[in-house]
Amino acid sequence: LYRDFPNGWAPVQHLIAEGLLHSGSEEAVKLAEDIATRWVRTNYAAYKATGAMHEKYDVEACGKSGGGGEYKPQVW
Repeated sequence: LYRDFPNGWAPVQHLIAEGLLHSGSEEAVKLAEDIATRWVRTNYAAYKATGAMHEKYDVEACGKSGGGGEYKPQVW
């Protein structure tokens, strides 16, 4: 169970996409490309809206920063 859903972090997105890319499956490669494209889009949309990069993003809402958890999310 992923307890911080719907938050997503760049390192986790990267690991998932890289794993899929190297799986040898054509379907997995397409999924990796989709994940990477959506991740970059949400980062860009949030940056355009706030002028900052965020530690985590809401993976269900393009351009929305993540929230909740044990501490206040970092913004750069």
